[in-house]
Amino acid sequence: MGSHCHHDHHHHHEQGLVEDFNFDEPYSISGSTTIVLSTTPMVLASLSGATVLHHVDPNDRIRLLATVGWQATGGTTISSVLFKIYRDSPPPTGTLVFSTTDWAEPSYDAIENTSFSHVETGVPGHSTSYYLTAEVPSGTANVIGPISFSGEVIEHNR
Repeated sequence: MGSHCHHDHHHHHEQGLVEDFNFDEPYSISGSTTIVLSTTPMVLASLSGATVLHHVDPNDRIRLLATVGWQATGGTTISSVLFKIYRDSPPPTGTLVFSTTDWAEPSYDAIENTSFSHVETGVPGHSTSYYLTAEVPSGTANVIGPISFSGEVIEHNR
């Protein structure tokens, strides 16, 4: 640890201070786009470049929130969509930190809005990028909007 002293008085009594917040929301309205998914992960949104998360300390918590509107398109076949979040770079080189699967049946509940959150800590590096991807392991599906991806860096509780 060396001689690093953490007695900066303006932070002393605050807990859970949000140190950074950023978002990527290319589509905010359902039906505003048609992105055909495949069996390969496709990047839908990212917290990178201008939207990268700054001020990351290994003790901080990073909370990511995502919402994706999509539609099953495969006749009577149930479609599954696998959503993933990669850290540092897009697939295949990025680190997979989260994944979740949602299903829809075209003839019954064809349009889905899938929302999820992921929290992690111990992230190295002062600036951290995240990439939200989607793919279809089975069936066929289109992302139709919205696509919203946000992240916040929350200071560790003191």
